[in-house]
Amino acid sequence: MKQDEKSKLTQKTIAERAFRVIYRQGYYRTTPSAIMAETGLSKGAFYHHFENKQVLTKKMISEVLHERIYMNMIRPLYGEGEALELLENTFSARLLHFSAEEKRLGCPLNNLINEVAGENEPLQSALKEIITEWRAAIIHVLQRGLREGSVRPDIHAESVATFLVSSFEGVRGLRKLDTDDQLFGQYTDSLRFFIRSLRKHSDYNAF
Repeated sequence: MKQDEKSKLTQKTIAERAFRVIYRQGYYRTTPSAIMAETGLSKGAFYHHFENKQVLTKKMISEVLHERIYMNMIRPLYGEGEALELLENTFSARLLHFSAEEKRLGCPLNNLINEVAGENEPLQSALKEIITEWRAAIIHVLQRGLREGSVRPDIHAESVATFLVSSFEGVRGLRKLDTDDQLFGQYTDSLRFFIRSLRKHSDYNAF
């Protein structure tokens, strides 16, 4: 393996392990030593590949965390299928597949937003890019539904996208305080009701 390829592989490994540690401990409580203990590599390897923890965390957000959100919440919305069914299935299906640890720890994206907001512009920008891409995917599927005639013409796609992202992140946060999945069930019921209200022939008025 060429040195450049080996270096990229090592950086990827460190970023993946950093995600695990930061997800469990939080950004500010995580040290480079804790991250490297997870990798089994020396602390010197950390500083050989990354200037500091902030640089590593930005890479982790842009690659590891982005991939997680993209695969589960963004890519499915560009798939085939009726627009509102695709939207409903993407959000509700994700709630069904969280592990016990993911329920306990909440959303890593939202955790980082709450932790670094107003204090760390480089990390804020990287997190905002994920949210922007996620909202764009929701807007895309809604606009497709509008063109196909399945979505009510009076809805505001950008507002719906903001509501869906905010409510999903909100219930992930609330679940950290609750040991009962009933909360997810209540959210899913309301989510389905709301999304179905966006259908062109619905009598329910929202947005």
